Amino acid sequence: MSLIRSRFDLPWHQICEEAEMSYWNVRRWCRRLREGRAVMRQPGPKKVQLPDYYALRCELRRLKAGRKRTRGTGTVYEQHAESISRRDFQALVKQAREETHQRQQRRMRHIRWHVPGVAWAVDGKEPLRLPGGSRTNVQLMRDLASTYKFEPLAHEHAVGEEIAGYLDHHFSKHDPPLFLKRDNKANVNHRAVDEVLARHLVIPLNSPCYYPPYNGGVEHDQGELQRALAEDLAYRPHTGLKDHIEAYLKAAVCRLNHMRRRSLGGKNACRVFFDQKGGVRLNKRERRAILDWIKQQAARIIEETKDASRRAINAAWRIACEAWLQIHGFISVTENGKVLPYFLPRMDHN
Repeated sequence: MSLIRSRFDLPWHQICEEAEMSYWNVRRWCRRLREGRAVMRQPGPKKVQLPDYYALRCELRRLKAGRKRTRGTGTVYEQHAESISRRDFQALVKQAREETHQRQQRRMRHIRWHVPGVAWAVDGKEPLRLPGGSRTNVQLMRDLASTYKFEPLAHEHAVGEEIAGYLDHHFSKHDPPLFLKRDNKANVNHRAVDEVLARHLVIPLNSPCYYPPYNGGVEHDQGELQRALAEDLAYRPHTGLKDHIEAYLKAAVCRLNHMRRRSLGGKNACRVFFDQKGGVRLNKRERRAILDWIKQQAARIIEETKDASRRAINAAWRIACEAWLQIHGFISVTENGKVLPYFLPRMDHN
């Protein structure tokens, strides 16, 4: 601004008025600049003493960090209020929370699926938001290795029989997978769903509760579908939208299936799924043999641990399923960035 004033020979009042800035703020900044001080400073009185940042960070790391908030920060701030501003303190809290989440994420076990057609995942987590403020529930299913998404099911509230029909349709159309990963909601664990799985000899694999690495992929697809649908409907009229929502959903899913993805080596999900899924076709005799092996190993785990609670039974089933998948090279399991060997307690794997 000093350059503008010297070049055009304008008074400070006129320059500040044109720039819509406070005259007194500008003069104060110029004085600080001449004196070699920082031009901009945080508002409020200066703190009397400097904070012990190391001790403060250690205290914040010990607090319980949620997704967006950290418990107990009020008490900690009261102890350090004389040495740090509330704004700087909140920045440290946010940084500590992000570091905690990163450490938790690194400690979690991650499963990578290598072969299309082996396992599908079904999810109906959250209603999709539509333009105009309305919502619709969507049951979404995908192949875990290729990320190929099947035609979704739009519904007000899908009951078990409706989910069973949806699965039966896709199993008959695309050849059934060996495993179906699902959450613990009642409609996808309905008796009718179990009957369809038993008829096609598809092995159920339930996700553990509150464990993102097991079901994060399909939940990510829900968000991706939400964005794709919003782009397609941005210029559509909102009235009567829900009557045709399945057609829009199919179009959005088709577009996502034909996007090139870095995780697939630059190929699209459609090509990877249909080119590679034929390598794992199994007849009913082979499927029964795999199911019997998994049942035997799960029973042995329960016998070894001497815990027959529902939670222990579900965990034993997952361990047995993962062991079979790892033995045959269909998945790799990593923890803290290291690939884990398959594990079954004191068992023969032949």
